[in-house]
Amino acid sequence: GMYVKTGTRIYTIADLSQVWVQLDAYESDLMWLRQGQKVEFTTEAYPGEPFVGTIGFIDPILTQTTRTVKVRVNAPNPEGRLKPGMFVRAIVKSQVASGGKVVDASLAGKWMCPMHPDVVKDSSGLCDICEMPLVRSESLGYLGVAPTEADKPLVIPVSAVLVTGKRAIVYVRLPGREKPTFEGREIVLGPRAGEYYLVRHGLAEGELIVTRGNFKIDAELQIRAQPSMMTPEGGASGGVHQHGGPAAGKKDTDSGEMAMMLPAKVQAQLHAVLSVGAPINSAMQARDLSAVHAAFADLQRKVGDVDEQELQGHANMLWQEYAMLLTNDAIEGKEAKDFNVAQRVTKMMNEHLASMTSKLGLEHGHSLPMPSVINSKFRQQLAKAAEAYLAIQQALARDDSKQAVDAAKKMAEAITFVDMKLLQGEDYRAWMKMFGELTTILARATQADRIEPVRKEFALLSEEMTAAVKRFGVAGISLVQFKCPMAFNNRGAIWLQTDDETRNPYFGATMLQCGDVIKILPGVEGTGDSDE
Repeated sequence: GMYVKTGTRIYTIADLSQVWVQLDAYESDLMWLRQGQKVEFTTEAYPGEPFVGTIGFIDPILTQTTRTVKVRVNAPNPEGRLKPGMFVRAIVKSQVASGGKVVDASLAGKWMCPMHPDVVKDSSGLCDICEMPLVRSESLGYLGVAPTEADKPLVIPVSAVLVTGKRAIVYVRLPGREKPTFEGREIVLGPRAGEYYLVRHGLAEGELIVTRGNFKIDAELQIRAQPSMMTPEGGASGGVHQHGGPAAGKKDTDSGEMAMMLPAKVQAQLHAVLSVGAPINSAMQARDLSAVHAAFADLQRKVGDVDEQELQGHANMLWQEYAMLLTNDAIEGKEAKDFNVAQRVTKMMNEHLASMTSKLGLEHGHSLPMPSVINSKFRQQLAKAAEAYLAIQQALARDDSKQAVDAAKKMAEAITFVDMKLLQGEDYRAWMKMFGELTTILARATQADRIEPVRKEFALLSEEMTAAVKRFGVAGISLVQFKCPMAFNNRGAIWLQTDDETRNPYFGATMLQCGDVIKILPGVEGTGDSDE
């Protein structure tokens, strides 16, 4: 009944002896999916009857509304029983190795076509269908050899884990005790597989862990003001993250006494661990992810080099704790897939290094606490960073986002040249923490593509810079502290300038004069030996 013209398509004839099955996979399932995997699915039309296909394509784009990824399965349909438009449900069963790769003994050492995963050959060559070069099965995410004991992953029940963000706490039974004794241990988890987690680091095969009742143990420790999941530093004792171990709740030995207890060999090894913090932070500033990975790998080696056999008693217990935390930092850092993850891990590492320095009395090898004397060279170096900060403030007051970002990059570079070794004791620990915060804030500011995100980061930067100036002072620069009460929906925000003429960095030309002077921070000179 239709009128057609020359060239009009009247029919489209499809060969249904092979069909595509379009499936939705949640993003948490992607770890277990690879091209070429067998898929078993059922249909509403033939309940209970399984059909089999092969994953031919995994969409590189995630559907944000459903948080799923489209997966295309190539399925044989010689009898034509599978009809286009049918609804199906599918199951994929994966055997995985410790690194998360799918194990398939039948594909060990094979060559496959990425576009046509049904094409599998024993040797290299071209695809019989598209004539594109084949690739080895390893490159498609398969374990290319028969799995060894080392390849098999360590898994633990989900119920055993107290999740604390990206990491987790498990309670491990200590061997050789008359009564059951448990300690909390921070571990690094891999992906979740059903009712199990893969463990990337922190546990060994054969160790006994609590799988039921771990919340009761943790709650009991909180009641006793001892270190727990929610209060890793303990309630009153200020101890490190030892959950229920023999020293839980014990007050820390004085850092000076602790340093004298450390053998010279171990002190040198621990200082080597501390020295890795600078290259990690420098690599973060340079946004060189490969350098970040390499530096974190070096941190893991340095931690492993510490001869813990030389340590005894409380010192040994403390090092065991920091070795665990820093190794977890290193493992996450060397595998970080983006700078957001790397920044988070770097911040934790800086905190762990600062705490270790305090608890083990490692302030530059001094065995006794030193008086708080700010080195003049340190103040001069901090002044360079302050100059870059002031350039950011001036650029924002002119509504110039590009100049503000450029100045943020200069400040990020300037703080890497502030030598923390010129400080001692509490000043050293305070600067290490400030350095980590400044590094994180500036990294975000330098990636902003609009002026509003830069202003938000500048508010955080001003808080941290003001604290640094008040604590350490800057050589030769007098600063004026302002506050704008209307910034960020009347929340208010502070900033620093060199004079008392208001130039608001949060509103720029819109309300340039909005703000009041709240404090004068005069410039200072160093009181310590500049050559120290």
